[in-house]
Amino acid sequence: MEVGGVESLSIPALPLFKMTGTYKLQYQLTDDNNLPHANKKYTVYLSDYQKLEGVTDENGMTQVFYSEKASIAKIHLHLKEEENHGK
Repeated sequence: MEVGGVESLSIPALPLFKMTGTYKLQYQLTDDNNLPHANKKYTVYLSDYQKLEGVTDENGMTQVFYSEKASIAKIHLHLKEEENHGK
């Protein structure tokens, strides 16, 4: 039985990934009882004047946003029924 040493290990090269942004932003939107705001429209306003819109998933999570620099985000959750088309 032979046991290999460090010289016998072959470490594969790691793949290179192009980063689409330095910062990964995702938020969970919940009510005062910590229940998720599922399937609700939202608008995110970033301090660099970007406006991002979407709909939360079943866990109240927004989509993932990528940003090249740090930003302050303000989130408007559309709670009125007519803003969510009856959802």
